[in-house]
Amino acid sequence: MPTPVKAKKSGAGATPKQRKKKAKKKMAQVAAKLEKQMTKDTLKSGISTRPSRKQVIAAGLLPQHALAPSLMSIGASLEKKIKQDTLKSTLQSRPTKKQLIQAGILPKTKLAPSLMNIGARLEKQLKKDTVKGCLESVSSRSQHPARFAAPLRFPRAARGSSKCDTRGRSCAPPLLTHATPTTTTAIPTTLQRPSKKQLQAAGILPRTQLAPTLMGVGAKLEKKMKQDTIKQTLECRPGRDDLIARGILVDRTPVECAAERSAQRKALKSFLKARPSPDAVRKVYASEPLVAVDGTAAPGVALLHWALTQE
Repeated sequence: MPTPVKAKKSGAGATPKQRKKKAKKKMAQVAAKLEKQMTKDTLKSGISTRPSRKQVIAAGLLPQHALAPSLMSIGASLEKKIKQDTLKSTLQSRPTKKQLIQAGILPKTKLAPSLMNIGARLEKQLKKDTVKGCLESVSSRSQHPARFAAPLRFPRAARGSSKCDTRGRSCAPPLLTHATPTTTTAIPTTLQRPSKKQLQAAGILPRTQLAPTLMGVGAKLEKKMKQDTIKQTLECRPGRDDLIARGILVDRTPVECAAERSAQRKALKSFLKARPSPDAVRKVYASEPLVAVDGTAAPGVALLHWALTQE
């Protein structure tokens, strides 16, 4: 007996819940297709407008070497390994702390490394305060030299006072006074700093009416003006042909100039050997007059002329 065939469910016989579920499924498929197409279009437009390899290398995004793109990662890792090995060998051969202290690179102190900067600042401030106190004492010494001429002494109270002890000295705190200035104490020359006029006379400070805050700018401007003046002078200077035509330069080769200097040196050397001594010239002048009877030059003058004209 043949088996009965089951009838398929048609859309007309589906429930509203099934139809709604089916519509949602179709909408999700359409949305997925649209999103995929949009991604394709975006990727296609990005690929069409992306920069070339040369532009990426010029911008520094890709390393400039002849490796294939598939080997770039391996080359980067090898280069990193080489740098690590170089740094490791450098750290192994670097000097120790004692060597740096002996070379004067690190200060010789017992402070911790984290406190060295603070210690250096404190030491610098102490030096500033010391120099400032010395300069103030020098100015006070120069203004009141008599006050620093004699040592200090303590005055004694009058005998018989009720505030005195058995030895006649005052029990109250003594007052500091200066003795009568009999001798003057010279100020050390190391503490006497020069004045502004002395520094200008020595050429340490420039003679200018600018404020101290503008001296650096003024020096730069003056240097720039000198450079411009020298540049203009060099541009306007005459050429070699003009100097040769005016007789300032001689048109000779270096070999000819060296030969001429050598000949002059030899002539001067032979003249210095053949010239008479000062005693001989003095004797000739003492024994003979400068002019003979007939008006010609005397033999002494002729001898001197001969000595001067010998080459």
